[in-house]
Amino acid sequence: MRRALLAVLAISTCLWGASASRVHIILIQGFQFQPENLTVQAGDTVEWKNADIVPHTVTSDDKTFHSGLIQPNHSWKLVARTPGSYSYSCTPHPNMKGMLVVGRIPPERR
Repeated sequence: MRRALLAVLAISTCLWGASASRVHIILIQGFQFQPENLTVQAGDTVEWKNADIVPHTVTSDDKTFHSGLIQPNHSWKLVARTPGSYSYSCTPHPNMKGMLVVGRIPPERR
């Protein structure tokens, strides 16, 4: 009985871990998004951390998301829910560009 209980617990832990969303970090530093291109799965969280000495934004070209000003040493998070490709930039510094690709939730994470 104890072995059966341990086996169920081990399987449950594996399944729970497989379905958990992930957190991805994009560093804003040197007036760049690092990495510039990121691919995530639907349900994952993306966090932009501002390591520069000036405020920045994360604004998608199609206005799907907009962070508002992210002050130095602060961050902004987005839960990526809708699959697609999203070009984005910093409103005050339009030369800062990035691409977020959101994939569908894979079967093992449903």
